Amino acid sequence: MSYPIRFIAFGMVLIATVLLLQPLLVRHGLDMVTLAMGILYLFIALWLLSIFSNYGDLDSWYRVRQIRLFHWSLLFGLVVTAAIWLGLKRNDAMLRGFILTFLGINLYTRMFEFFWDRDSTPKAIFFVLLGLSMLAALC
Repeated sequence: MSYPIRFIAFGMVLIATVLLLQPLLVRHGLDMVTLAMGILYLFIALWLLSIFSNYGDLDSWYRVRQIRLFHWSLLFGLVVTAAIWLGLKRNDAMLRGFILTFLGINLYTRMFEFFWDRDSTPKAIFFVLLGLSMLAALC
């Protein structure tokens, strides 16, 4: 079991702890910190798995086609969907911020992954599209 998979489990345990023991954690002031760390561990681990999968070395990862990593991206999408639902249900601004940040990180990662090494996309057009998408995200 690789470290990102362990951190997915750890992040889910922290999030479940916040949801189950919220009155106790609120009394001690640990509810938001525990939730933030759980979400952070979960999303970073899912992002790393969607890029590198569960491969132990870089040589085996280079030989794999990107479509074989699709199930990790699908899992990332399902977790983001569940987090959006939870954030809207609880009206939690911190959760929505994490969701938007990691969704943006994942989309920009996919943009680099699919368009950087393509011979059909000139680098100038790639960076213009990248800059325009960042400007659109800021507005």
